[in-house]
Amino acid sequence: MNFIDVMNSYMGKITERIKITSFFDPTKSLEIDAVVVTDATMLVLPKNIVEELGLKKIEEVKVKYADGRVEKKEVYGAVKLELKGRVGIFDVLAENEGSQALIGQIVLERLDLIIEPSTKKLIPNPRSPEMTMIEIFSLSLFSPFLFLYFFSFFLVPSFSFADPKQIFIEQRCIKCHSVKSEDIKPLEESLLEDRKIKDQSDVGLRRDKDWIKKWLKKEITNEKGKKHKIKWKGDEKELDDLAEWLTQLKTKIPEQELQLWYESLKNQIKKR
Repeated sequence: MNFIDVMNSYMGKITERIKITSFFDPTKSLEIDAVVVTDATMLVLPKNIVEELGLKKIEEVKVKYADGRVEKKEVYGAVKLELKGRVGIFDVLAENEGSQALIGQIVLERLDLIIEPSTKKLIPNPRSPEMTMIEIFSLSLFSPFLFLYFFSFFLVPSFSFADPKQIFIEQRCIKCHSVKSEDIKPLEESLLEDRKIKDQSDVGLRRDKDWIKKWLKKEITNEKGKKHKIKWKGDEKELDDLAEWLTQLKTKIPEQELQLWYESLKNQIKKR
């Protein structure tokens, strides 16, 4: 069973028609079918589509698949993606020629699109159906990136940028955690399935940077003798940046306030 099969069996196949246009050459544009996969992060396109659009290579990254394989893949930039009447600029992870195009969580967040639970259809978020609504912390992930993206392309090609909040989301920390002080919400699936969620708004009061790094790499146990469920998948620089950011979170939020927040988020999802 390949990556697509695993994701489809998990959430049901949701296929959408998207229009993608090369950001550097607007004359190169295509309409293709793509599968919505919330457990993926980026926009994923087959290599032949990437070449047809004439995208520029940014970097190489490691990709871990559902079956445990780890492979090196290339990231390209950038495309203008049009979906459900909304538009965004995204980098692209290049997969093998002829593979299925994927729409990941970053795309959904940026375009403010959600999966309607009862119908399993992709729709504009009802909170702002007429246009995209971007939360403050989400805006910080994308607007500065666009500037740094072009800066890195034309001035210092070796420069890279990763916001710790983006790392927190991309590493799927929001599957088990929230950060209410930063308005970082847990995954909708986690709320609907009543998973135990641990808020990290005050983690800096409880742990130091070295402990966090070792914990995420499964090198140490906690007070209960348990190790972190999943071993760190990113690189050392991302881990260092994430741990540094987490140690700065020192806002104590009462448990009752957290539970009311989770319940409110869950009710909002169910009302869609």
